[in-house]
Amino acid sequence: MARDVDRAIAQLDEVLAACPPPTAGLRCGRDSRTVSAVANHVADWLQVLAESVPNQIGAEMSQFHGEVADELDAALAKSAAGRSLEEARLSLRRSRERLDVVLGALQEGDIEATVQSGDRAVDVGTFIRRWGCDHVVEHAAAIRAALLARR
Repeated sequence: MARDVDRAIAQLDEVLAACPPPTAGLRCGRDSRTVSAVANHVADWLQVLAESVPNQIGAEMSQFHGEVADELDAALAKSAAGRSLEEARLSLRRSRERLDVVLGALQEGDIEATVQSGDRAVDVGTFIRRWGCDHVVEHAAAIRAALLARR
């Protein structure tokens, strides 16, 4: 799982490294945010993931259910709006390093530990995969599509 998270983050960083400076303000298709804002948003979510995973083992993840997760997502998006692409890449690197430590410290049974998310139970591994892999890859694809559409 740690390798999958690392690959997803590396993929996003490669996409961002290939962005010429003027594209940082480019809008990401159906997502009205700029490339820079989306990149900072993802980096912020990765920080949340790195901070929350150790707390999830043997605890409830109630703070990430439905509306609360949506509110957190909106708050992170708003705070990311004014930051630069360079800030996003720096934050992404920090998140990647922190997640490497956090995920490396997980014990064998920790990934399967059940945590509560709203009305359905999910395990730590599912939570990590959703926010550490899928979320990152989805936004990397949106940024890549915006760059390709610009050409």
